[in-house]
Amino acid sequence: LRARNLGDSRREVCASEAYLIKNGTPQHPSELTEHQCLTFREHPGFNTWVFREKRKGKKKSQEPAQDLIKVKVTGNFFARSSDGIVAACLAGMGLILMPDWNMGIELQQKKLRVVLSDYELAPATTPIWALHTHQRQVPPKVRAFIDFMADHFAGAQYS
Repeated sequence: LRARNLGDSRREVCASEAYLIKNGTPQHPSELTEHQCLTFREHPGFNTWVFREKRKGKKKSQEPAQDLIKVKVTGNFFARSSDGIVAACLAGMGLILMPDWNMGIELQQKKLRVVLSDYELAPATTPIWALHTHQRQVPPKVRAFIDFMADHFAGAQYS
């Protein structure tokens, strides 16, 4: 296979307004243990979300390394697909941690709200890759599609 990096997508913790009204909005990552966190079926029982406080107004070199905040999250819903997890979040079932491109429309339409924005996820982004079979001459339609997707993700901001 041949791979091309199309860009990066920020990772966000989000919830529906209905969930936040009913359960409250977490103010610190440690409060996630008191919430329903919706996760992937492949990892039940092993979901740890990692955060660090955002650096405000200082360059990285001026500030000492920050401790990571690791939170083992649990919930009563697991899915195998990101679409299933986003749908459950929209239904008010809990909080999700996803790359923002998975929730682009929902974030733009304000159906989901980003929480814990004072904290940065570690890692903060997820790379987006295009994979295709290795060939001496890449078919023009494959090259055109990959170029289109690279342009699409280059300036995309969802949250």
